Amino acid sequence: MAKEGTIKVLGIIAIVYGILILALIIGVYSFAFASYTFQYIQEMGVLSYFPILVPMIIIAILYIVGGIAFLKYKNWGRILLIILSIVNLLAFPVGTIMGIIYLIYLFNSEVKVMMQ
Repeated sequence: MAKEGTIKVLGIIAIVYGILILALIIGVYSFAFASYTFQYIQEMGVLSYFPILVPMIIIAILYIVGGIAFLKYKNWGRILLIILSIVNLLAFPVGTIMGIIYLIYLFNSEVKVMMQ
């Protein structure tokens, strides 16, 4: 029973984390585009961040999808969250802590059995 609660918490955290990433990206860029002219934005070099933003948006969407699948006890959702947690280890310090916690629970044998 305790593992069901853990699965719900981890799934919800993954969904919220993905939503927060998207909200941060949208908020920062909407502020930048609303506050300055397009020419000034080009001069500041803000547009050069787009190659970084696209993977971040994809990761955020995958966190949301993986969290929903994990809440529905889909094994592919667990595998997706494992992959995202490994990537998240690079996001020091919060992402590293979150990635370690997720990996500990996602590789737990009881969680594996529940996901089959």
